[in-house]
Amino acid sequence: MRHVLLAAGLGLIASPLAAETAGPDVPGWMAGCWEDEREDQRVVECWTVPEGGMMLGSAQTIMNGQTVFWEAMQIIKDDEDEDGPAIPLAMWVSPNGDGRYRFNWVESEEDGLTFIFAANDYPQEIRYWQDGELMQAEISQMDGSRVMRWTYRRMGSSD
Repeated sequence: MRHVLLAAGLGLIASPLAAETAGPDVPGWMAGCWEDEREDQRVVECWTVPEGGMMLGSAQTIMNGQTVFWEAMQIIKDDEDEDGPAIPLAMWVSPNGDGRYRFNWVESEEDGLTFIFAANDYPQEIRYWQDGELMQAEISQMDGSRVMRWTYRRMGSSD
């Protein structure tokens, strides 16, 4: 299985499973375009306004003026996948258009939203959280190793 780099999302609708496992609300605060700019690369991540039980997202990593990675993302509430049980929230990611992988929302003591896909080689965990005016994102293995983190500023905002 290919490496899945980055993605996110949320929601909840009344269903027997949802009644047993309360999930988060769709993260409207994520809507818009965000960027993490570093000396050697720029990462842009954009999310639609949550509507119809989902958010759509995209991510692009640019180095030396060239796209080196891109990803299509989707956050769905009350997701019912034929390959797994219905869950209150799921994040689907398609790295470089290669496959479509489901990360399931899990309750966490950490701030924000945490999604896991334990069978993936890397990452196995994706987490998003709000930090004031910033959006933070992190990927890692489930044991906390191989952490990569992005600190996004809303595009068009000043420092």
